[in-house]
Amino acid sequence: MENTRSHGRPWQSRLIPYEEEILELRRRRPPMPFDQITARLATKYGMKVHLDTVHNFVKVRLGLYRENSRKRSPGRTVVENPPASIPPAKESEWDSLHNDARILIPNSTKGQS
Repeated sequence: MENTRSHGRPWQSRLIPYEEEILELRRRRPPMPFDQITARLATKYGMKVHLDTVHNFVKVRLGLYRENSRKRSPGRTVVENPPASIPPAKESEWDSLHNDARILIPNSTKGQS
């Protein structure tokens, strides 16, 4: 079964006509939350969409999906300024005596005023 639309047009978001308004609301400081944007679209334009739809629309329009996919791609990794090598930590007397056997003692005064 193919995942195509019967009318032959490519998929386009219903939010495209409201793109500028949505992005402007997100650019303000503090940005308008997605649930308030969906409520505004419903009251002002009668368009009911889920807040995840608006969230994904904003991420795509701002190029955040492309940035994340570039960061995750294992293709080319170039290290221009590699960090200086860090010498290994020396073992202290405490480490050798206790050999990572740690005892946790509950704090009986915590939470009391």
